[in-house]
Amino acid sequence: MRRVVCLSLVLLSSLTANAADQTVPGAGNAQATAIAGASPRVKRAMRFLGEQAEQIRGSKLRAETQDVLSPEACLLHRRGLDDAAKNALLAQLISQGLVNPADAASITGGAKAGVFPERG
Repeated sequence: MRRVVCLSLVLLSSLTANAADQTVPGAGNAQATAIAGASPRVKRAMRFLGEQAEQIRGSKLRAETQDVLSPEACLLHRRGLDDAAKNALLAQLISQGLVNPADAASITGGAKAGVFPERG
């Protein structure tokens, strides 16, 4: 029984130790992007989303939707956000139930680091 408890503690501590630190760029980000970009399923999904975006009648909303589907959207849409803007956006996400603060507590750097990770 003691071995089982010790093994469980070792496994649990290794899970915590290997949790992604969202305050620094991930080492595998470029590889993950390349893998996703080569996936036929991802290509079909992105094509579908692009086709749906083209159906939006309002030109401003259509352009913003197409822009967010761009591979560089994450960089472009967060550029220049100060801490106050990030805090306001995070509060809005939490109030709408899109971020669970209890889950976010396990993210290194907290909810803000999870939503606004540093980019490399």
